[in-house]
Amino acid sequence: MKYPGLHFREISRILNIPKTTLDYHLRILEKKELIISECNGRYVRYFVKNNVSEQDKKILGILRIGIPLKIIKYLFLNSDSSKNEISDQLKCNQITMSYYLDKLLKLDLVENTVNHNKEEFRIKNKKEIRNIFLKYQDFF
Repeated sequence: MKYPGLHFREISRILNIPKTTLDYHLRILEKKELIISECNGRYVRYFVKNNVSEQDKKILGILRIGIPLKIIKYLFLNSDSSKNEISDQLKCNQITMSYYLDKLLKLDLVENTVNHNKEEFRIKNKKEIRNIFLKYQDFF
């Protein structure tokens, strides 16, 4: 699959297929065990069976959301940035920024440290994230 982790509406929109037709075909593909669907928050995401690792699925699931993807891209270029710096640069409010930074922390994609009473964030494993970007470059 060129775009692993797409959700139902994205697939319908990209392929310009009516939702009822798409639903029918996705069910057939799942019954034949060619694809799998996984609930990721409020979305069901679709993957070719045995084609994407569990860790990649988690990472792709969060990076399909615009703000976490922007945060990761920003931290790639600006390591050790505070929540305020990230929020200002991405023009995102503090509550939303806190929510997504917490999600990225829980998924172990970023880490935080306190420097001079200032909490700073950085990507935890740049090599792993870089490999994800390269492996699934059409996805982004």
